[in-house]
Amino acid sequence: MTDTPTAILRRPDREDRHGRLVMTFEPDSRGRTILRHLYRKVPIVVQQALYFDEQLPLMPCVYILSSGGPYVGGDTYDHSVTMAPDSMAHISTGAATKVAASGNEECWLHQRLRLEAGSYLEWLPQPTIPHRGARLRSFTEIDLHPSATLFYAESYTCGRLHHGEMFDFDLLDTRTTIQHTPTSLHPNEWESGGEFMREAMLVEPHRYSPRQDACMGRYLHYGSVVMLAPSTISRTLYDTLQPRLTPSVAMSTAILRHDAGVAVRLLTTTTEQLKFHLRELCSAFRLQAKGRKLPAEFVWR
Repeated sequence: MTDTPTAILRRPDREDRHGRLVMTFEPDSRGRTILRHLYRKVPIVVQQALYFDEQLPLMPCVYILSSGGPYVGGDTYDHSVTMAPDSMAHISTGAATKVAASGNEECWLHQRLRLEAGSYLEWLPQPTIPHRGARLRSFTEIDLHPSATLFYAESYTCGRLHHGEMFDFDLLDTRTTIQHTPTSLHPNEWESGGEFMREAMLVEPHRYSPRQDACMGRYLHYGSVVMLAPSTISRTLYDTLQPRLTPSVAMSTAILRHDAGVAVRLLTTTTEQLKFHLRELCSAFRLQAKGRKLPAEFVWR
């Protein structure tokens, strides 16, 4: 694994295989956040912003869908989301993201999230399911104002268990970088450039099995959560969340530098447990940041 900046880790562009999504959220004159700008290119589909969350009725809930089925080798997807000052949103996916067998080609996903002063974002997609032979590279860049709050989750299953797949994919390469907006840095608190977290995960099951004790062991599914908030919220979250180790769930917590947030790593034996605990973490985060919990999940989810 190298420290090459994610911005230059891009496959040659093929316009016919390149889905794009650009969204900008901002509050209106009544204080309700609206999806002010939306640009999408097939196969990406975005549902109309919905306001069904009774706990935060002024917050839009937006679901990202795909009209093209699973990701396949040669596909590139770009997601760009900007949260204007004092805006808020909940973003998820309509279903799990499936990555089909890719042959010798790779699927690429680039995500850029920008949160301006006082904004709030819950990024809670359904898990990604890599099929047998899948090859996926995912790069996420997050740039946020120190006063913004973000719940960012990504999760991966071991494959399609009902098809007899268990870590049969070929490649999963994920990288995440997070920085505070340079123009808002306090010279005595943040280093030049503002980057305070960089994470990389490279999984090649046919070279090194994730089922070894030094990796996932008995567990089959993985979740990564970063909760970014002002230091008072971050410290309270860290003190509230309890690490655990049971036969079905393992969870670790870590406070980020400068108390800028909390990182959580989650391992489970079932996807139901994975999704349940991710929502519980998001609910705990919202309770500290907004004084409200997540509503109950829809029964069909």
